[in-house]
Amino acid sequence: MLLFNDKIEFLKMHIEPYLLSSSSSQLRYTFVSLGTKGKKQKIIEFFELDRNFVSPDIPVFNLGFGDTQDGVKIDDTAISDNSDMETVLRTVANAAEVF
Repeated sequence: MLLFNDKIEFLKMHIEPYLLSSSSSQLRYTFVSLGTKGKKQKIIEFFELDRNFVSPDIPVFNLGFGDTQDGVKIDDTAISDNSDMETVLRTVANAAEVF
């Protein structure tokens, strides 16, 4: 039986993420999903929460993710259904690792 961490390691080894482009601040990443419905541009963005959320000494970030039509605004309610969910999730995980 695989444990949760073992499953993550298994997926990391067998699913190649999409190529990420990052902003100069390393807070925003973009990539293109390639699937059955064509190319869908995606954005992953890290937002720092209030410094006192946990402790002033420990920064905490929220991860925002979704489709984009204009390359700027994230639509986190869009359902692109591009049949590449595992690759998209691996790409989001890759961005978190890089961040």
